[in-house]
Amino acid sequence: MADAAGFPSRYDKILKQLLHPSGVVVLTPEGVVSSYLLGIGYTATNMRAAVIQARRRVVAPPDPTPILLMSFQYDSTTGRYILVIMKVLRLFAAVTLIATVGIVVYLRRSERRA
Repeated sequence: MADAAGFPSRYDKILKQLLHPSGVVVLTPEGVVSSYLLGIGYTATNMRAAVIQARRRVVAPPDPTPILLMSFQYDSTTGRYILVIMKVLRLFAAVTLIATVGIVVYLRRSERRA
């Protein structure tokens, strides 16, 4: 049912956990997905607006950000959810820095040769 609603999950064998996004799926009276409230920090105002839209049979365009919801994992040592995406961002930052330094070194060497 979660897959059909657009909330895919997968089992992580290393962590021995089911990884899944969190949120609320709001349906029209006919059972059509009207909107998503993604994450865990939605407000009562957002919930009310989503229910009113669903009652009016308004279907919101799909949100391209559910992949971000898969970026949290439960850390059993701290008992909290951690933002795994930060590790990925740090990796990309390091790769960008190395590439930039490499380009600068290459350009300086080619400038000296000329």
